[in-house]
Amino acid sequence: MGRCRKMREFTLYLIIIILYAGCSPSATDQPPNFLWITCEDISPYLGCYGCEEAFTPHLDKLAAEGIRYTHAYANAPVCAVARSALLTGMYSTSIGTHNMRCNTRLPESIQAYPRIFREA
Repeated sequence: MGRCRKMREFTLYLIIIILYAGCSPSATDQPPNFLWITCEDISPYLGCYGCEEAFTPHLDKLAAEGIRYTHAYANAPVCAVARSALLTGMYSTSIGTHNMRCNTRLPESIQAYPRIFREA
């Protein structure tokens, strides 16, 4: 098994463990419900990150009740490339998506998280 695949599986297992850790025993009868919001090209220009000019009361409330990342970085300087890494858990250079707006098809062994969540 290649190093990239091992890292991807480790990342997926870590995410699953973290998400299930927050589930109460009575909630184990039903699958967890996820709300994953991503947006791009806004930087931290939200009220919950201290931007006084931004009026984002609903996102601020959601951030107060959920998880807000304060130490994160982009793995790529452009949106589509960073998005491919986010959706697969792999560096874009290792899966061939590092060129902006490329038409790379992922191998069957690499599934994007939305597909994994949908099938679960």
